[in-house]
Amino acid sequence: GPSNHVQPMSANKHPNLETRWSLVRRLKDLDDHESWTTFYDTYANLIYGFALKTGLSHSEAQEALQETVIEVSKRIQRFHAECKAGSFKSWLCKVASWKIGDQFKKRRRHQRLLDGYEPNGQDIDINPDLIPDPNTSAALERLWQTEWETHLITRSLNALGNQIPTIHYQIFLLLTREELSPTEVSKAMDYPVSRIYVIKHRVARRFTKLYQSILHQEEN
Repeated sequence: GPSNHVQPMSANKHPNLETRWSLVRRLKDLDDHESWTTFYDTYANLIYGFALKTGLSHSEAQEALQETVIEVSKRIQRFHAECKAGSFKSWLCKVASWKIGDQFKKRRRHQRLLDGYEPNGQDIDINPDLIPDPNTSAALERLWQTEWETHLITRSLNALGNQIPTIHYQIFLLLTREELSPTEVSKAMDYPVSRIYVIKHRVARRFTKLYQSILHQEEN
């Protein structure tokens, strides 16, 4: 039944909310493997999804992700100097955008070798000339904002899954992600429909609080 394919997302190993600034401070110690694991677990899907949205293939997006993490490790020591005009969110967008731009350049070089001429770039969704300087790219900023909102929702759902009974979490996902009606969920989960409404109300309130906490944590 539907409950078989709606599984709680991977548990967040670091459920305690912290500000991005405290994580950034700890990332400056490159030997702090736990903090770097936290960084990767928190932001890998965001960066990878962003890379895919720009038009990279899965393998190119994976490479852009790995190169972004390497670049973050190189630049983290001077993070505050580079970031004084913005936030961690916008700084990470710039670093990821540079590495995505590198992938487009690599693709174009490869295409030139194969075709023996300069490609017109029509197969590339975003003009690669914009990518090295994301300050000028409204299209990239819109893509990043969309992925960022998905990132916040995913983090909130992960935290939610750690705080409520699994069956309540599955019911909430069926109602919100699968967009089933309370009656359909009642049948699928063999649960009274009146309880489904109560669970939906309570879990939605908790989700909203978690989302607001994570939003404050990430964007301050």
